[in-house]
Amino acid sequence: NCDICLLPAEGGGPERLAFHSADDVLVDWSPDGRWLVFSSNRDHRFAQLYLLEVETGYVRRLTDDETNLHSPAFSPDVRFIYYCRGGTSWWRKGYRGSANSVMWRLPITVESDRIVVGPSQRLTRYEGNDWAPMVAPDGKALFFLSDRNGVFNIWQLPLTGTEGDSGREAKARLVPHHNDRVLTPQMSRDGRLFIHD
Repeated sequence: NCDICLLPAEGGGPERLAFHSADDVLVDWSPDGRWLVFSSNRDHRFAQLYLLEVETGYVRRLTDDETNLHSPAFSPDVRFIYYCRGGTSWWRKGYRGSANSVMWRLPITVESDRIVVGPSQRLTRYEGNDWAPMVAPDGKALFFLSDRNGVFNIWQLPLTGTEGDSGREAKARLVPHHNDRVLTPQMSRDGRLFIHD
């Protein structure tokens, strides 16, 4: 199974942070380095989102959904966690249907030792797959993978005027265009460059 371990940059052995027989799939650090967000099905039928406090090892489940949640990413101000809800495998090219992956945003407030979670907001309504959320450093845009043009490419969605429950989606735009698929993208800290395979 997948576990979460801390490895000192200057060298040394790993320190295991999470202890569970289920897969804990690590995805993002909070910008202040205090929290890790990950997905796991450790106490639920479907993979849910969890926070782990690095210093204490405290783990808190954030969601209780009836489908898999994955790929969480913190906003720069740690007020939101962006994530994917649902999702079929990326190799099912052109998939449209109820198992598609959709972008969501979870409001979160951390006050001392108290964690308050608000209601999630749906950000995209595309019938295909949207994956791998990456929040711009200024928090004004969400970048993600989507097969909206027939192959997985990086798209940008402004985070002002997102659709919510109104049924209207803010206009997503294709960023770089590739004829072959883009997988596992990462954005540079300044938001000017992407790497991918």
